[in-house]
Amino acid sequence: MFNSIIKIFSLGKLYYKSKNNTKSVLIFDHATSNLLENYLDKDEIDYFYSRREKFEIGVFFSTLFQKGLKDFGKRYFLNFLKKYKPKYLISLWFVNSLIYEVKKNFPEIKIIIIQSHIFSKPNFNYIKKFDSSSIDYIYVWRNYEKNIFQKFFHKSKIIVIGSIKNNHFYKHKEKLIKKFLYFSEYKVSRISYNEETTLSILDEFCKNHKIKFDIQIRYKKISKEYNKFLKSKNFQSLDKVLTKEDQGTPYKNSNYYEFLVLNSSSLVDEFLANLKKVAVIESFDNFDEKDYFDINKGKTTDDFTSNPMFKETNANYFWTTNIDKLKVDKVLSNLIYSTKEQYDTEIKKYDSKVFYNQNNQILKESLSKIGLPVLLDKKLIQKNDN
Repeated sequence: MFNSIIKIFSLGKLYYKSKNNTKSVLIFDHATSNLLENYLDKDEIDYFYSRREKFEIGVFFSTLFQKGLKDFGKRYFLNFLKKYKPKYLISLWFVNSLIYEVKKNFPEIKIIIIQSHIFSKPNFNYIKKFDSSSIDYIYVWRNYEKNIFQKFFHKSKIIVIGSIKNNHFYKHKEKLIKKFLYFSEYKVSRISYNEETTLSILDEFCKNHKIKFDIQIRYKKISKEYNKFLKSKNFQSLDKVLTKEDQGTPYKNSNYYEFLVLNSSSLVDEFLANLKKVAVIESFDNFDEKDYFDINKGKTTDDFTSNPMFKETNANYFWTTNIDKLKVDKVLSNLIYSTKEQYDTEIKKYDSKVFYNQNNQILKESLSKIGLPVLLDKKLIQKNDN
């Protein structure tokens, strides 16, 4: 933490906010939850920068002078709440212990959590240790998560809304780009077996079927490392590499392409919610857990064991858990040669599929009833208005 303090002074991360400048809604974690500003009156929202991007100068120094660096992050957060007294705290970041501390100290603050990704067993094991009355409202993707959360948070009101991000970025072109779009798993110094092998098979498939593919990466720039990887592979069918402008980029671009290719991730279930044509290529069956973890650079098999998709739908139609060329080719062929009706029929077998609610109408109406200053159809809904 001491190094972080030095960085705060050197990088100018302190800002001033008057004690009288109170807002009714505090959005916890700007990095993951700033999408919410599209639905709430901007004059009534404030952000808590939980990743140390910024510190309010008054709260910062009062926290520092109280007990120094001991438990600084937690004490700074609680002091921030004490000073600015929000009525509501809302966040898309479920797995942060600070959120579960609020009710112990400020029982009057309403805590609202929105699911932002698939929950694995470790995620559920993490949150079930917290008090059942820690959260007032929980918004989840589907009944699958609702049923599990009810076991831990039986005092919370749990509402199914689908994926807030996938629901939000719903506009698409009338004529889709007839190419594959592969969603890269690459992180710095981590090129997975999944990605390397999937791209090699996809490249050959595209060459044989006279089609191209693009790659969507996680970053705003193509790193030297990833560029070097692509050059070393010399993919003949690769057309473009798309960079990530903001958190909405993967969702927006998924609406422009006819065929989407992914390794297991939350995006798979989000894209299936509104019946996009998705191929899921995974190597769960190629390795034991340890080898899978090592060769896929820290990725675990939790996605396979936790996701009901693999139990409710047929293997080797739109997904495979064995990266074998014949099986992958079969999945890719199904993707491009099956009709939309045939593909939709298969996806609809997925009973636990993520709910889809275009433009988050259910979420907006629910938040307005709780009392938040919600924007609905570009008009401000006053508290408790329907």
